[in-house]
Amino acid sequence: MEKPKLLSSLFDEKTVLVLQRILPTTDIFYLRDVSRESGVSLATTYRIVQKLASLCLVEKQIQGKFNYYKIIKDSPVYDEIYELIIGTKPDQLKTLARALAQEFGSEVQVFVDKKKGVLIVGDADKNQVNDIARNTDIKTMVVSTEQFSQMRDMGLISSEDYNEVL
Repeated sequence: MEKPKLLSSLFDEKTVLVLQRILPTTDIFYLRDVSRESGVSLATTYRIVQKLASLCLVEKQIQGKFNYYKIIKDSPVYDEIYELIIGTKPDQLKTLARALAQEFGSEVQVFVDKKKGVLIVGDADKNQVNDIARNTDIKTMVVSTEQFSQMRDMGLISSEDYNEVL
């Protein structure tokens, strides 16, 4: 039996559908969008998200008259629920690289050293990078293209230490 059907037979199918929609999210989400995309009624989606908030998996944020939600990826239950519903946990590095690519496009290059962290080279706003990397345990540093060249010329960075991801 395939995993979604097995989970739906063990748990409430609508909860599984909502979780499948929101767990991979790297950004905020709105109840109406989740309801529409999962095929679960708005009232039921609201009830499910409230239950997830009580588990400290989701947080509600209010901006003006708009309510939106965000997955708390450093929640104690996130990894377990993610692996149960989606499968293996996504590579934080790849997720961060995708989010940076989406935000900055070709303006940045992302270099990775698994021991030291991520080096973002180009015209990236440090505050935006910090917001994107907030729910990860990845250390980031933003440098201009010129600074990167100088660091490489000085021998502070070697191509053996960092692999380009993006």
